[in-house]
Amino acid sequence: IVIVEASSFMLENCYTVKPFVYVITNITKHHLDYHKSFENYFYAKTKLIDLIKDDGLLLKPKNLNIKAKCKVINFFDKGTDNLVVIEDDKLKVNGSVINSFKHNQIIPKHQLLNMSIVYEIATFLNVPDERIKKGFEDVVCEKYRLEVIHKDDDTIVINDAKATNTAASLAAVNSLKDLNYDLHLILGGHGEVDDIIENTNQFVKKYYLYGENSEKLEQEITKFNIDYKRYNTLEEVIKNIDVNNSKKIILYSPAAQSFDQYTNFEERGAQFNLLINKYLQNYSKNI
Repeated sequence: IVIVEASSFMLENCYTVKPFVYVITNITKHHLDYHKSFENYFYAKTKLIDLIKDDGLLLKPKNLNIKAKCKVINFFDKGTDNLVVIEDDKLKVNGSVINSFKHNQIIPKHQLLNMSIVYEIATFLNVPDERIKKGFEDVVCEKYRLEVIHKDDDTIVINDAKATNTAASLAAVNSLKDLNYDLHLILGGHGEVDDIIENTNQFVKKYYLYGENSEKLEQEITKFNIDYKRYNTLEEVIKNIDVNNSKKIILYSPAAQSFDQYTNFEERGAQFNLLINKYLQNYSKNI
């Protein structure tokens, strides 16, 4: 079995690949500076659906109206095809909890969705339940993906540098919004700002903006009566970040690509950790 995570850039030039299992986690307006239109982006992400093998499987969001010759499972559809139900931050099959996060300090909701997809695929491939559950027990948060790098009684610092678009950052905020902490969100980088401010302002105590699109973010944020600071670089943000004693989450989830100041999200993720270590030493002991 070969597992490939394919970007829209890769898919654009794929015409003959015949997947057995095809997964689309979401389609949002992304990389339009390259694809030139949402229609082109949508086509790149979906054209291989017609080539899925007849006895294969397509997993997709319920609101993505696409037909396929193979079996189709829609996320969060309570129809009979779905094996997994997400309730109270747990994955359940026939009422039994199947996930365990021994190592994670926070259970991100989008990780639950990812794990539900894994369960559906593994079951489709006839992997025994006990092997799937054991795999879930060993799950650890990957670097720079809603990664908790510090936690004490007053402050949680989270590195979500992988969030290269609005959908990813919104998923991060939705995973944290119900915790009893003030949320301080760091945004900025390369690309469009979409509607990240509109969809998060009711949950965010303070924004920190930086990078190429910080001016556009500032224009959006001034429409709302909410505290923010704007800087040129991520280093300036961390150097000046609010470290008062209120219970808070410092979330670095840029909602943008890294190309204005970094080579990729890994580089900016590593830089965030280094900057926390440099300027906020009380928060760096767990990095």
